[in-house]
Amino acid sequence: MPSGPGVRRDVVDLDSMERTSMACPAMPLCGLAVTEAERSLPDMLPRLRALLNGMGLEDLDSLVVRMTGARRARVRSAPG
Repeated sequence: MPSGPGVRRDVVDLDSMERTSMACPAMPLCGLAVTEAERSLPDMLPRLRALLNGMGLEDLDSLVVRMTGARRARVRSAPG
């Protein structure tokens, strides 16, 4: 299945980590960003899942990934 920026997938095809993870838009929209977090997240999540599976943590469904492109972690969930 294709992945990466701009690829739309049905929510039922996403695992729990992909559904709950978020990244800031980072570059080029934020002057504090040093990298492109939003574009990197879709490629990083399968690698993280493979590492977790290798450690016997394949049933870990409560992991939330928040990725930022800035030096100061500014990625937070919306209030409410």
